[in-house]
Amino acid sequence: MVSCAFDLDAYQAVIFDMDGTLLDSADAIRQVCSRWCAIHQLDVEQVLAMCHGSRIRDFLPELAPHLDADLEEAWLNAEEAEETNGIVPIEGAHAMLRLLELRGTNWGIATSSAGPVARMRLGTLGFPIPQVLITAEYVKRGKPDPEHFELAAKHLNAEPDRCLAFEDSANGVAAALAAGCDVVVVGEAGQYLYPQHQRIVGRISDYQSILAVIEQTGVR
Repeated sequence: MVSCAFDLDAYQAVIFDMDGTLLDSADAIRQVCSRWCAIHQLDVEQVLAMCHGSRIRDFLPELAPHLDADLEEAWLNAEEAEETNGIVPIEGAHAMLRLLELRGTNWGIATSSAGPVARMRLGTLGFPIPQVLITAEYVKRGKPDPEHFELAAKHLNAEPDRCLAFEDSANGVAAALAAGCDVVVVGEAGQYLYPQHQRIVGRISDYQSILAVIEQTGVR
């Protein structure tokens, strides 16, 4: 699954999601969610499906209205910030960021994870911490609302419609499109999202594939 139809020079900035886009944290998230679901007798598969690309406070009122969103989010964030097992980089992600740095391309991250969780995961895997790191605490409304990407673009001194976003989840892709960004969908899970949308300009399995296309076709 490799398709690319964009010119990097056409964009003022690049905005990455984190989980599922720069790194795979699915195993770590499952471990923490399993412990949390066991405490509250919730279905872990349902929780994992609902939290993909979203903050827990955005779906907890629907899932378990008897629970306090602030307390549960704090517990989950604390656990996730300590869970270093089960996180691995998406193949080629380090090289992609190095390419952007070499090109002088402005980039940042817009993630539904909390700040301590995001910094731990990035640091554990040796990713640079960008100056623009928009995490769950910065927004009033989580993805699929466009606020994450609108705020990231603002701090990158870019217009959202001049940004290229990399996303893996349905909520994340919807958020980026709603903000006006062009989007590259990362991973097999997003292969069939918005199949005809004109602002989805690429679909990749990992960054090795896109780097190969850049090298072979001169996509810049």
